[in-house]
Amino acid sequence: MDHHPLRLPGQWFKGNLHAHTRHSDGELTLEEAVRWHQEHAYDFLAVTDHRVVTDTRNFTRPGFLTIPGIEVNTGRTELGMDYHFIALGIEKYSTLPNTMSVQETIDELVVHGAIVPDLCRSLSYGPIPTPLLHLHCSGHVRAAKEVIK
Repeated sequence: MDHHPLRLPGQWFKGNLHAHTRHSDGELTLEEAVRWHQEHAYDFLAVTDHRVVTDTRNFTRPGFLTIPGIEVNTGRTELGMDYHFIALGIEKYSTLPNTMSVQETIDELVVHGAIVPDLCRSLSYGPIPTPLLHLHCSGHVRAAKEVIK
């Protein structure tokens, strides 16, 4: 029996949930990033620039969804590096203090409507400490499905 998830029945969407533009450290403008993803048959694009929400509303079209987001860093790993994670669906962002714990930061973003699916780049800096594997993210999968509709 074939268990490959993309061969199972259902509707699949091709997308990018972590992209940067020139608003932070990306190489493309927002317009160029949207055009590239459309030309390569993507169904959705989340722009997650560093610590700034890029307004993507004018680029959503039938068959192509743009999702506003942000990449946030806070706390420190055992190696002294910041934890990085993305927050999707957030339209406004006011700087959160770097002194907040990762969980406090996630909770604050969720209060403002964000979906926080996962930590970014955590494996680049070593294993994730066990307590971070159990961060509270209830409702995010359901909310993500609502965004795609």
